[in-house]
Amino acid sequence: MDAINALLKKLDYYGWSQTVYLAFMWVTYLVIITFLVCYRKRYNLTLKQGFLIPAIAFPPAYLMLLVVSWAENGFTNWGSNNMVRIFVLLPVVALVASRIVHLPFSTISDYIAPAMAMIQTFGHLVCPVTGCCHGYPCDWGFWNRQTRDYRFPNQWLECLVALLVVISCTHYAKRHHYDGNGRVYPLFLILFGSTRFLLEFLRDNDKLFLGISNLALHAAFMVLVGTVWWKLLNRRDRQKTAKPMQNA
Repeated sequence: MDAINALLKKLDYYGWSQTVYLAFMWVTYLVIITFLVCYRKRYNLTLKQGFLIPAIAFPPAYLMLLVVSWAENGFTNWGSNNMVRIFVLLPVVALVASRIVHLPFSTISDYIAPAMAMIQTFGHLVCPVTGCCHGYPCDWGFWNRQTRDYRFPNQWLECLVALLVVISCTHYAKRHHYDGNGRVYPLFLILFGSTRFLLEFLRDNDKLFLGISNLALHAAFMVLVGTVWWKLLNRRDRQKTAKPMQNA
């Protein structure tokens, strides 16, 4: 931890913090695209589809993020770039992508779900450099350039939890032979939303009520949407099972 804090202080002293942060975020998105291009083989997608899907999905998703942040800040500024705000909206982008690449929506949503959690896995690694997403003051932890003290390293805890969500989503898809049944994205919403809701209590950010932050509400909404989505899929599967029995 001493070595990490020494590096954080040196980057701040030379004014490199923001540059390193932005460079790392670009690397993060390259990692995500590389993952999707490799992961496409599991779903028998072509190389062209593997490139097209993130190329179609990411730019409008980022635009959606800017608009949502702008609205939440009273239309005064564009706010932060935290993807948690739009995870429940990304299926809309996936629906558009499915029409363009001529693939089922369920396949597209299952395919991109682990990548969404992976954005958080890699993205939060570099948050201590700028001091964003910090925890509460503690005697040990990351030195924070914004508060000029030491903060609980919740950013890397969030990375670890997001990685577990990635593993859970890919494991579920593997167990179901990557059949594109449409359940991986709602599973992501439930797992990521519930864990992020709890992790928000470790963040030293603005609270709305009862220690609940704005992003915690977004996380809770993710769980709600994921649960409803999962139940609707259960109903669909029951109806499919019932039809052959009625015909028999």
